[in-house]
Amino acid sequence: MEFQPLLLKSIEKLQYQTTPGELSIQTGLPLAIVEKDLQQLAIAVGGHLQVSNAGEVIYKYPPDFQNILRQKFVWLQVQEWLQRIWKVIFYLVRVSFGIVLIASVALILLSIFALSFFNNDGDGIDLGEINLGGGDSGGGSFIWWWFDWGHDGAPRPQRKRGKKLNFLNAVYSFLFGDGNPNANLEELRWRNIGQVIRKNRGAITAEQVAPYLENVLPYNEDHILPVLLRFNGLPEVSPVGDLVYRFPDSQTVAQQRKFKHIQPYLKEKIWKFSAASTGQIWTISLLAAVNCGGALFLGSLLKGLAVQGGIIAVAASLYGLILLYAIGFISIPIGRWIWLQWANGKIRTRNQQRSQHTARLNAGSEDLTRKLQFAESFQAEQIITAADLAYTTEDDLLDQELDQFLDEKVDPVPPLPGDRSK
Repeated sequence: MEFQPLLLKSIEKLQYQTTPGELSIQTGLPLAIVEKDLQQLAIAVGGHLQVSNAGEVIYKYPPDFQNILRQKFVWLQVQEWLQRIWKVIFYLVRVSFGIVLIASVALILLSIFALSFFNNDGDGIDLGEINLGGGDSGGGSFIWWWFDWGHDGAPRPQRKRGKKLNFLNAVYSFLFGDGNPNANLEELRWRNIGQVIRKNRGAITAEQVAPYLENVLPYNEDHILPVLLRFNGLPEVSPVGDLVYRFPDSQTVAQQRKFKHIQPYLKEKIWKFSAASTGQIWTISLLAAVNCGGALFLGSLLKGLAVQGGIIAVAASLYGLILLYAIGFISIPIGRWIWLQWANGKIRTRNQQRSQHTARLNAGSEDLTRKLQFAESFQAEQIITAADLAYTTEDDLLDQELDQFLDEKVDPVPPLPGDRSK
């Protein structure tokens, strides 16, 4: 048995007491799924049902229900352990790319250095004119300038505030980025729509949720259909033909809640090339260039060369992988950068379209104002208190019926005529 982490966290935020409609609005999850999960969770952790006089159902859970779940279901404990193991494995995978890059550059440079004293003719390859250490040659000083930027008085780049990636993690970030910044976009979309419904006490117009959806056409209201299906909404028609939408399940809550800030429209985040600092990106780019150029140069030196042993033999046996890694280390970031320009262009277009819906909503045309006023006539909120409860599984049924009987006002029996004792 599995429960969505979002649902469990939201129950805690709602102080362990909620109705299905309220939790659906809070999480943005479909009402049908929420009702089923609430029932299964109540069975699993010993939760309680509370029924109001109007028939509304409230689910109440013990504050330590998550610990009860872990103790009762071994699979949840296994999942936690697997997640911890995966974090360690993924970290090792991340840093391995940086380690391989450094090892590849070192192997290439050492092999070229060794080949400078050996060739097929036995004369050696003279690399003395290639200055890698500084001196008077511009090439060497240029290379060391990249590794020690600012040693000659030039200003070093300013570090950005916040946690900085270490070099090995920066290499992975340079290659593959840092994940989708909009991975939780759907969750954020439905949570915002739920908050709009909640803030307007269960009755809205289609224009009020348009800034959170995609491909919304201003001349029809088809975009509202997924919202109605998800939160069990109903259309209402005004005498002049205006449509508004009512969500009865959201109008009953277990207790008074504070409204959270609602984004004016769903704004997608722009993809960033890398979370590495500017200095790290330049350093990694230089290493990638040295790695690729060195691999190509090493390949030209190894052509037709009879290698017997040593580091040159290692480089020769691994040369195919070294060259493939070197080319991939350059082509992957370049290809990813090109794709990011296209993807970010699409994101900016969608953000602009949604912001335009917000602008139309804020403009408040005559037709929209009329619809909003009609929607207000359906807005309502019922907070269920202890006095409204007809039944709860927390107490014995007989005790509850006895309490109700004692609370009822019974008219006294009138005295009989001539009964002076009364």
